[in-house]
Amino acid sequence: MRHPKIRERVAANIRARRIEAGLSQEQLAKLAGVERKTINRTEAIRTSPRIDVLGAIAEALNSSVEDLIRAD
Repeated sequence: MRHPKIRERVAANIRARRIEAGLSQEQLAKLAGVERKTINRTEAIRTSPRIDVLGAIAEALNSSVEDLIRAD
């Protein structure tokens, strides 16, 4: 994801859904099978997750990749 607005949107959507679910970054990371730093760096817009990681995060949040990319 090279487009900054998409990266910002994905980061904001992951963070919002994580908080809404009452999960810490560590808890979400465990559910998604990734390291906590992956969640942290994604939410801080320092990195963009690979599509398979984005899928795992979406699944852990009972969401879809489309929902994480979509503008509200």
